[in-house]
Amino acid sequence: MVDLILKPSSRSDERVRLVHYLAVPPRRLARGREHEQIWLALWASASKVADENPLKGWLEQATLHYYHTRGSVSLALRQAFEYLNRQALTFNQAQKTSSPFLGAAIVLRGEQVYLALCGPVHAYLFAGQEMRDALLPEQAGRGLGIGQTWGMRFYLWAAQPGAGGWLTLMPLSSEGQGLFKGVNLEAAEGVWVEVKAGSGQIRLAESQPVLSDMSLETSPPAPVREAEPGPAPSFQPGEARLLGEDIVGSSRPATRTSPAVSRAAPTPSMAGRHETTTAPLPPRAQTTSATHSKVGSPAGWGHALAGVLWKLWQGWKRVAVPLKRGIDNVFSRVLPNESTPFRISPGTLAFLAVAIPLMVVTIAVIVYWQQGRMEQHRLYLQQAQQVVSQALGQSDPALKRVNLEAALTWVDKAEQYGQTTDSRSLRMTIYQNLDALAGIQRLVFQALLPGGIGGNFQIGKIVATQSEDLYVLDRNQGSILRLVATESGYALDSQFTCRPGQIGSLIVGPFVDMMALPVSNLHGAQVMAIDANGNLVYCGFKGGEPVLDAVALQPPDQGWGVVKSITVRQGNLVVMDAMQNGLYEYRGSQWDFVDRPKPLFGSQVIPLSNAKSLVAFQEDIFILYDDGHVSRCSGVSSVECQDPFPFRLYQDGQVQEVPRLDVTFSDWVLTPPPDPAIYLLESSGQSVYYVSLMLSVQQQFRPSLVDGERLPQQAATAFTVTPGRNIVMAFGNMLYSARLP
Repeated sequence: MVDLILKPSSRSDERVRLVHYLAVPPRRLARGREHEQIWLALWASASKVADENPLKGWLEQATLHYYHTRGSVSLALRQAFEYLNRQALTFNQAQKTSSPFLGAAIVLRGEQVYLALCGPVHAYLFAGQEMRDALLPEQAGRGLGIGQTWGMRFYLWAAQPGAGGWLTLMPLSSEGQGLFKGVNLEAAEGVWVEVKAGSGQIRLAESQPVLSDMSLETSPPAPVREAEPGPAPSFQPGEARLLGEDIVGSSRPATRTSPAVSRAAPTPSMAGRHETTTAPLPPRAQTTSATHSKVGSPAGWGHALAGVLWKLWQGWKRVAVPLKRGIDNVFSRVLPNESTPFRISPGTLAFLAVAIPLMVVTIAVIVYWQQGRMEQHRLYLQQAQQVVSQALGQSDPALKRVNLEAALTWVDKAEQYGQTTDSRSLRMTIYQNLDALAGIQRLVFQALLPGGIGGNFQIGKIVATQSEDLYVLDRNQGSILRLVATESGYALDSQFTCRPGQIGSLIVGPFVDMMALPVSNLHGAQVMAIDANGNLVYCGFKGGEPVLDAVALQPPDQGWGVVKSITVRQGNLVVMDAMQNGLYEYRGSQWDFVDRPKPLFGSQVIPLSNAKSLVAFQEDIFILYDDGHVSRCSGVSSVECQDPFPFRLYQDGQVQEVPRLDVTFSDWVLTPPPDPAIYLLESSGQSVYYVSLMLSVQQQFRPSLVDGERLPQQAATAFTVTPGRNIVMAFGNMLYSARLP
């Protein structure tokens, strides 16, 4: 782990104001952002921005956008900079100016440092005795607040202790224009970044850096050459790699460069390089900024439309009188009586004077609007196609994923102006490649019961028997229904009865959990359920006659709190009492449990208040929690638990152990031998994770995007995996099934 020490420069250019903000992660943040810290900075014209407090407010809100965005770091940074661009654009429009705002962001995640730059901002990176500049002038872009489109360069810096970096404005010649005219490296506002061993924190230094000790002189950049095909270069410690760009309307070519920056005195330095991954746009996309602002932005469309309307009005004024004379002549010639001249009433003339220009203007507006939207759609789609082509040529999985996610963003922007066959096809290509990187396989789902079960039935649990029959638990009433497998599908068994209430001498409450039973059991039932008070209920058919028996389990010494879940290991029933933090085992014979319970927790007791459900295999008991983590408890007379029991991920060629995945699981199933495994339901994403008993993630299953029936746009409520290897997923009272490969 490393720490980053940020030291803003004490020197400043009177014309440039640097405002920066080090974020404190909020209490509520998107999953995956827990171990990340972000620092944001803006460079602005001091003459236009008198007070830095509003800018700090922008940066604070931008960090909230970052922490509330799920997904990759690059996607979250795009959301943060999109917010900053909107604020800067609104400010410039109010001030009637076009001064750019330049942006920089640093995200620290463990030992990985992510850099994001908007506009002509240098990132001088130091290690050993070398210093490299991660920017070429033609890659700078215009910055934020100029228009709806903006650019972001995204770098991954594997920084090591002892390395450093200097973020500052681009030194331009005296011919430079606007905000950066005459700015030089030593006078510009900047921030020094020092890398130290630590605990993964970004901190602000109390002292300021002294730039004169560095004596930096910028040497001319290396010549730009076309990117050569071949495998991606290896990623060395201290290296800065450009992962992707987010720019429309760029005319620069694809390059792979390593511009060097020399230094006159020994300083901490860093060998860095970057690789540009954006290919040139087609000729029609290579427009200047002025042309783009007139055609591509809503403000530009408004000016152009106003000009069209003014010209139409001037033209109408020139033809109004001749048009009236022409109309008189035409109607006088077609009248039956040529001796009677045709006269148009003043009211008719007034109507024509208004209607005809409106018709012409309406047609012009419709044509102009459609052409403008089609052009924007085409530009965005071309950018997406370029990024996809670059991604498919990448051998580095991390770079490939970043580029594909960037391409998906461009497709989203293109489809804001309408969907086309090309945009849908490109989106499908991106999804297929992202699925391959993430180990996702798509399944074709079909409705199990057309129209669903009916009523207000809310399926909260599903179990399957060896005959492929399904038993579904209603979370609203706590009752169970049976679905019988037939040659043509499934049918609801109206003769099956399994509901709470008076059963024999016991009053049974709503069922909270259930299990399928083998054919040979003492009660002759097919399913066993339990209520929150420890009452077992056996339901099914025996010899064609319905079975409905209830047995009260002997309570533990302190009585029952709230029974949450049950499972069976090696023929014994395991009951979890979440309220009283108890895990108990009942010895059984032919699925009849009459003995007193044996507490399984010994000297080690793990919390169960947030536990959801249990599964078991041989001597191991697995416990699933609300936050998605899993515990494993092993032992016979008493159990020892590993909490959490880590998931194992194989990603980008490496095996990682994590306490939980970046998703929350709502249900799970353990399949028996010969292929024992655990399947977990991620309800909001309608996906099922297939993991080994060591929680090594093997595969992820999701619904097909093109085949089968489209699943409801809501979270799944339950699922199961049948002995015939079918996944059955429930949405309220609807059931869908897909065949596992």
